[in-house]
Amino acid sequence: MGSKKRQDASKKGTEKSSKKDTTQKSQPSTPSNNSKRKSESAKDTSQTAGSSTRIFIVLLILGTLTAGTVYVYINNIGDSQIILGNFRESIEASFTSIFKSTPEKQTAKQPDKKQTSKQADKKQTKKDNAAEKENKPTKPSTQESEASNKAKESKPYAKASITNSADQNIQKELDTADDLVQRKPNDAIKKYDALLQRYPQSPRAIFGKAEALSRLAELERSNRFLEQSINQYQKVLDVLDVPDELFKKAARTCRDKMQFRGWMGKAVKVMQQASLKFFTDNALRNELGVAYLMMGRNENARGVFQQVVDQEPHNGYALVHLAFVVKTMDLNYEKAIPMFIEGLESGDEGTDDGRFYFHLGEALQRLNRTEEAYEWYQKGADRGHFKSAYQRSLYNINSLTSQAWWDPQKTKYHTYIKYLETVIVDMTQVNKNNAMACYSNMKTNNADLDQHCQHMNKNFSLG
Repeated sequence: MGSKKRQDASKKGTEKSSKKDTTQKSQPSTPSNNSKRKSESAKDTSQTAGSSTRIFIVLLILGTLTAGTVYVYINNIGDSQIILGNFRESIEASFTSIFKSTPEKQTAKQPDKKQTSKQADKKQTKKDNAAEKENKPTKPSTQESEASNKAKESKPYAKASITNSADQNIQKELDTADDLVQRKPNDAIKKYDALLQRYPQSPRAIFGKAEALSRLAELERSNRFLEQSINQYQKVLDVLDVPDELFKKAARTCRDKMQFRGWMGKAVKVMQQASLKFFTDNALRNELGVAYLMMGRNENARGVFQQVVDQEPHNGYALVHLAFVVKTMDLNYEKAIPMFIEGLESGDEGTDDGRFYFHLGEALQRLNRTEEAYEWYQKGADRGHFKSAYQRSLYNINSLTSQAWWDPQKTKYHTYIKYLETVIVDMTQVNKNNAMACYSNMKTNNADLDQHCQHMNKNFSLG
């Protein structure tokens, strides 16, 4: 029974299917029906494609928003560098346009590569400006790096005059140590010692160590470090192949440190060595003459300054110093005055000194040329060397008020001044009787005061 029922059901199903097939075959296939079917299938495929692209873009946007800023560096494209980054805003804009647009706009063609490159360039300029504002360093282009390298090469080395050919190989290490001298002299000394182990005859390393020791002596107020620095300066003068500028600088600094230490004789020897090495340099000769003056060896100084004047008759520095020697040693004011005047009027470095104005004015006064003397005193005051033409002290304290003539009310001692004035007036008007009474009283007390009373009587009788 069951098998029969199953056979009947299968027969009925076959009959129904055959009927459907016959009905479909019987209907004619028109072109309108085919187009409708194709459009419906295209809509289905576009809708499925649009939904799939939307899902893909949403996932892409979510990944980009969580990832942050993305930087892609593309090097060596037309000798330029393109930086693409931080395109979060562009993706958000595309996100809104996709979901607001129609399926036809979504299936539009992609832009050309040229347009994308132009847009990337515009974005690049905006990002570069933003990076400059935020102080974000961007990788320089090859052209900029080449230009900076050429500028560095064309710029002259600041310490070329004190650097010999051997020190040029280690100039970066020397410059690094030089930068530490003022701030960290101990660290600078360590660096110089390391360099001197490799290059024992390096003039700049020896000089730099001397500078660091001198700085350390100032900070520690130590004569021990000062003497060590003096020894280092002297080593520079003994090293071979020392640049001329470095030699002169070391000699002058060594002289100053020795004079500060009180070693005047050693300072003279250093300047003698420098003047012999550069015998045509009259500036060094003048400094040697001053070193002699500081030792009190004025005759030696006279010979040095006379040599300079013989070579350069209008050397103002040598003239004023030679005039000083002639005035103080020979007392020859007439010979000294024209040398003082020419030297001061030359305006050479080192001539504008209050001592020369003072000695010139004094020499003029000794020859009874008082008006000329006060003219030069006034010039010295105008130059700031004296408080006034009548106050010619060379060492003044700015916090103290000084003037040539005082009003008694401004001194705060006007009551005492008035008292002294009355006393002086009374003393000039004392009559002879009071003087004789004073004399008699003193004579009774002490016979030795007789002469004193007579002197008082003579002075008081003027009234």
